[in-house]
Amino acid sequence: MMACELFAAKYRTFAGTMIENFWAVATCFFALLAYLVNNWVHLQIIISLIGLLSIPLYWYARCHAVSDFQRSVSRVGQGSRQTL
Repeated sequence: MMACELFAAKYRTFAGTMIENFWAVATCFFALLAYLVNNWVHLQIIISLIGLLSIPLYWYARCHAVSDFQRSVSRVGQGSRQTL
């Protein structure tokens, strides 16, 4: 719900639908994975490894988002003649 607040009012329905589609696809993927991997211990290891693989992607996105944010804030500060 909070992610929908990032979009303009006329795009919120579409944004909310797309966000829910990711959850639906992930649920179907994990159901298929559970069907293919019969041992719950192996299933838990596979699910954990998928989560661990996403950590470098999160770190990379976070580092670049901070630098983009800093550039944006400094541009706003220059436009309003404020020192940041």
